[in-house]
Amino acid sequence: MKRFFSYDPNDRIRFHDTAEEAKAEAESALDAYRDEAPEGWDENTDEVCWGEVKEQVQETMRRPYDPERDHDIDGDCTEVIDYALLPLPETIPQA
Repeated sequence: MKRFFSYDPNDRIRFHDTAEEAKAEAESALDAYRDEAPEGWDENTDEVCWGEVKEQVQETMRRPYDPERDHDIDGDCTEVIDYALLPLPETIPQA
């Protein structure tokens, strides 16, 4: 997963490889709001932001379904899987 994001409520969230790319995208979004400011600033302008993703949902457990143990699971399944929010793995710098 890319470690940085930019967000524009009138567009969407985007993910970036570097902080510089994320900040530039957020600044570009702000410039678009500024271009329309003579008619009045959009009420969502202050939601434009960028930052670093700290955690992501990752699989934490996978095992075969056991009807004796997993009686509270509805539907047909062959495996039981769980997830948790965990810090992103450190990236290894490219040489």
